[in-house]
Amino acid sequence: MSKCKAIFSSNESDREFYLGKKHDKQEDYMEEFGSFKPCIHGSDAHSYERLCKPDLDRFCWIKADPTFEGIKQILYEPEDRIAIQKLKPGHTKNIYSFSGIQFAQSKIGPNLEIMEQYIILNKDYVTVIGGKGAGKTALLDLLANNFENQIRDGNPNSFVKRIYEQCPKLLTEISFLGVDVDPFSKELCEQKYHTSSNIVYFSQGEIDKFSGDKSNLDSKILSIILSNERVVERKYKSAFESITTEVVKTAKEIEEVNKLLSTLLRETDQSIKSDLARRISAKQGEIENLNDKLEYKEPSLSAAASAEIKRLNELKDNTNRRVANIDETGQRIKELDEDLSDFLGKFNDAIAFVNKDIKISYRLEAIPAVNTDETSIAIKDRLASLSNIKSKTESEIIPINEKLEKLSGEEKEHSLNISGKKRAEKELYELMDQSRVISEKEIAIGQLIAKRYQTYTIFQSKIHSQKTLYDEIIYLFCKDKGDSLSGIAFIAKTSLITGKFISNAHDIFDGRFPYENDLNKCAELLGRIAGENDDTKREEILKSYFESIEKMINYLRRSIPKEALYDWAFGNHFGLSTDILFNGTSMDKLSMGQKGTVLLKLILAEGDCPIIIDQPEENLDNKFIFGELVQTFRTAKKKRQIIIATNNANLVVNADADQIIIASFENNEISYSSGSLEDLSIRQEITDILEGGKEAFLTREKKYGL
Repeated sequence: MSKCKAIFSSNESDREFYLGKKHDKQEDYMEEFGSFKPCIHGSDAHSYERLCKPDLDRFCWIKADPTFEGIKQILYEPEDRIAIQKLKPGHTKNIYSFSGIQFAQSKIGPNLEIMEQYIILNKDYVTVIGGKGAGKTALLDLLANNFENQIRDGNPNSFVKRIYEQCPKLLTEISFLGVDVDPFSKELCEQKYHTSSNIVYFSQGEIDKFSGDKSNLDSKILSIILSNERVVERKYKSAFESITTEVVKTAKEIEEVNKLLSTLLRETDQSIKSDLARRISAKQGEIENLNDKLEYKEPSLSAAASAEIKRLNELKDNTNRRVANIDETGQRIKELDEDLSDFLGKFNDAIAFVNKDIKISYRLEAIPAVNTDETSIAIKDRLASLSNIKSKTESEIIPINEKLEKLSGEEKEHSLNISGKKRAEKELYELMDQSRVISEKEIAIGQLIAKRYQTYTIFQSKIHSQKTLYDEIIYLFCKDKGDSLSGIAFIAKTSLITGKFISNAHDIFDGRFPYENDLNKCAELLGRIAGENDDTKREEILKSYFESIEKMINYLRRSIPKEALYDWAFGNHFGLSTDILFNGTSMDKLSMGQKGTVLLKLILAEGDCPIIIDQPEENLDNKFIFGELVQTFRTAKKKRQIIIATNNANLVVNADADQIIIASFENNEISYSSGSLEDLSIRQEITDILEGGKEAFLTREKKYGL
């Protein structure tokens, strides 16, 4: 049995057995049978009428060129290249998968041209190979150029960007898998794009760019996870965006509380209160002195003189109050006029906007604009009338002042003491009002401190809720992705961005002993808050944190306001990240190549639109590609079209590419030819062009014990 290459059977149980799936260990199967064996089947006809009519419609489907070499491929891919079933096998693909690309008017410059040709593109897995400068990136870039925001500025490897300034008439036309989808064409520099679908495009070096920057990598991974179809459909994405908005909003509320609190603390500073208390005491002394003078002088004046002086001063005060009331009413009318003007402008603008729609779309009569001419005229009239009343009232003060000016001796002194006392009492009232306002502000400070505590507690709770929701999203994302994400585990993690927290602290504190110890304690408490899931314990840690912050006030630099301290202490120093384990190792400890592998697995596993990747194997060795990426590509191509440019033979041979496109550059012309793995000329090109090409074919055969 070990010498047998294939089994004639249509039984699914036999098929699984000879693929080693019925044994506990595939090694045991290989030791007994030597190789995995494809199951093939014919019609098993015993009469002409039964020809090509197998029992139970068990037709034998083979995915290969109709050649002997094509048939041999079932030995190397006994599971993926053969199927026994009624209908033609094949996975449903996005109708906007590419079926081909055509180049025309292809002269780019005196030393560069692309051959005018139509290239058929396989719907599953297409690899583009060729020597350096042969045109691999050109093909991928020209495909991506038909979609908006896929050709990035600043990418030194971009073929389109290199030739863009010449603005050649190079015309590309892309056609699609869907029978009802029209082709799309554009010249290289035209600002038009295919808007009915999208692609994922990673240009050369772009995966390394993400892998080398943790912040970029975290953002990209979060974006991929949140874009998952199930995550979107089940409203998890919108829920996550909503709670993220709430986190930002709550952080802003804390900033506003800090800003108001800082203002109130400045306005209730001890120096201000001390100065106000001194001025109140002085004013009370001044009033007491004037009372003594009035009590001393009044008996020496006649009753008539004393009463007249009192009457004139009261009359003067009343008249001045009437003038002040007139001014206050006039000011309110002016503000009313300004508010009306502002309202009128906005309201009539809104009417004009609505009128455009109802006149053009519905041919209805326009809504008339609001006219407030009558109100405006009345406002101007009342202001003019108030001005006349004020002038008349002010004129009443003139004879009063004249009578007071005629006083002399003790009568004049008594009058001045009366008016002086009234002025001092008014000033004392204003000072006492300031003191009352300060007392109210001190009460407000206590309320704001309590509000900040409450809001910051809510903020921490929302951050925890965000992380909990992200846990659920990760679970949903990973569900049923065992093969695609093999070796990868995700953990939602909220953590203190310690570097930011510490560096911001150094900007506002003077660093006196024992500043470092207290700062580290604050950081340690915040770190514990971020990782604590129990609400009660989190609040206990928060109380300790607030107490520690109060100690930090002692280290503030003199030029730094308390607002800066509060913004630092209660700011958002937390980050939600996706802690990723790859084969049990944390992402932070992975090499650039391993990080790139994780990102590639994620990208390939998510979505069904075509994905185009330019040379993803940079920074990866052959062993790593074979062990981690090959199966990922084989799994991903079942649900989406993959087009990659690569220099790695394993990504072509062992990932079982469905089409190999060979890029060539000769006599200043880029051209493309294509074929399959079973095409002997293509196999030779793979062996000649790609590093490890021969070894890749041998590895493929050894894998199945051939």
